[in-house]
Amino acid sequence: MNRIRAAVRRFDSYQQRHPWAGFPVAVGRKFSDDRAGSLGAVIACYAFLSVFPLLLVLVVVLGVVLHGHPALQQKALGSALADFPVIGGALRTNVSGLHRTGLSLVLGLLGTMVGARGVANAAQYAFNTVWAVPYKRRPGFPGAQFRSFAAIGVIGLGVLTTPALSGIAEGVSHLSVLVQAGVRAAAFVTSLALNVVLFWLGFRITTAAEVPTRALRTGAMLAAVAWQILQAAGGY
Repeated sequence: MNRIRAAVRRFDSYQQRHPWAGFPVAVGRKFSDDRAGSLGAVIACYAFLSVFPLLLVLVVVLGVVLHGHPALQQKALGSALADFPVIGGALRTNVSGLHRTGLSLVLGLLGTMVGARGVANAAQYAFNTVWAVPYKRRPGFPGAQFRSFAAIGVIGLGVLTTPALSGIAEGVSHLSVLVQAGVRAAAFVTSLALNVVLFWLGFRITTAAEVPTRALRTGAMLAAVAWQILQAAGGY
C-alpha cells in the first residue's frame, strides 16, 4: 500500500510540472466534480424516450404517403433507422406493429415534442452547470423555453441532413470505383463540416450568453468527430 501511495504521489508531482500530463487529469477531475456522467445520462434518457414516439409518427406518415407500396415503406423506414446504432435493427423489426391511425399520429407528435423538449432542457442545465454559470445569470422563462425549441430545430435539421448526404453517397454505386470514392469522400467531409456547424449552433443555443461563442468551438468539433465515428461504427 505504501508503494502505491508513493507511486501516486510521484505521478501527481509529475503531472503538476508537465501540462501535457496534467491536462487529462484536470479534465477527469472536472468531469467528476460536475457529475457530467449523470448529466449526460439524463440527456440520453430523454433522447431515447423521444425515439419511439418519433417512430410512431414516421410509420403513420409512411403508411399514408406510401399507401399500397409496402416495399418502399420498409426501405424508407430502414434508411431512417440506419442512424441508430445497435438498436436500429431491432426497432425496424418490431415497429411494424404500430397502427396507422389519427390517434397514433397525435400521440406520436406529443410524445416526440415532450421528449425533445426534455433533451433541450436537460442540455441547457448540463452545459450551464459545466460552464459554472450562476443560476441567476441563466436564461429564465420564457427565454429558456425559446432556446429549447430552437435547439429542437437544430437537432431536427441534423437528423434530416445527415441521412440525405448518406443517401447521395450510396446512390452512385453504378458509377466507377474512382467516382464512388470521390463522391463518398465529399459527402463525408460535407457531413462532418455540417455537423460541426450544427453542434456549434446547438451548444450556442443551449449555453448562457456569458460563455463566449469561440469557447464552444473545440467541443463542437470533437462532438462532430465522435458522431461521425458513432455512425460509421453503428453502420458497420
